[in-house]
Amino acid sequence: MESFKTQFMMSGVRTYVTVEPLESNRFGCTLNLVEFFDADEVPVGAHDFDFVLIQNEQKEWKTIGQVKVSLSPEDLNRLGSAIMESQT
Repeated sequence: MESFKTQFMMSGVRTYVTVEPLESNRFGCTLNLVEFFDADEVPVGAHDFDFVLIQNEQKEWKTIGQVKVSLSPEDLNRLGSAIMESQT
């Protein structure tokens, strides 16, 4: 599946994110700090994600590997839900 865009509430602020599905229920995520249509997007290249998101066996969303942006557990769950809704 190709990358797609979605949005979620991060600490009470609508946040836009570009998501690239990876293997084993993992998602490379890059936050966009502007609305998709308000400004030029910063292209995501060579898998230079802000973080990789994965859902563990307990159905909790966690980041793995190098993390450029830290999100609260609640924000990660909202992002995970937005990703799952975008895929249906």
